[in-house]
Amino acid sequence: MLKKKLLAIAGVLGILACGACFLPPVHNGPPTPPPLPPQLQGIHTVRVVVNDNSIPARIDTQSIAASVADFINRTRGDQGISAHAGKEPADADLEIAIAAENAALIQPQSSHGTESWSFSLTVTAALVRNGKTLVGPKPNMPIRIQLELPPQHPADVWSIPEVLRACTNQLVVAVTLRVFS
Repeated sequence: MLKKKLLAIAGVLGILACGACFLPPVHNGPPTPPPLPPQLQGIHTVRVVVNDNSIPARIDTQSIAASVADFINRTRGDQGISAHAGKEPADADLEIAIAAENAALIQPQSSHGTESWSFSLTVTAALVRNGKTLVGPKPNMPIRIQLELPPQHPADVWSIPEVLRACTNQLVVAVTLRVFS
């Protein structure tokens, strides 16, 4: 009986030892980023250019360009891609065009004392290198945000910093993920 128990324990230890030997090594650093898609190979710098073609143009294009560049640097920097907003040349240009901006009151003065608003942007984005489109264009991407606003707000809801921040954040993520994925 003792012999069977010892044999069983030895078998278990052998299995554990072999399993531990063949496991991949423990990786203590951040995960390795996925490889770049083929159309992005050779791109190390990206210039972000934003145009607001809507009438009236309410969005600060320089602020959006800087936010997109910062997001690319944070999410793609480990893949060797850096971005900037400005006039300096780069390997490729991320061209973003805002075609339309709309705001609509969905629900006036709710029981919470707020108003429910829907904001939408229609955006086109393309990654261009030497006049040749590498990725895109991603035309008429709808970006929708719903916000609760206090009833005492400016007549132009687009001038509220919370609205501009939410629209900018949603645009940054949507464009970057669609172009760089």
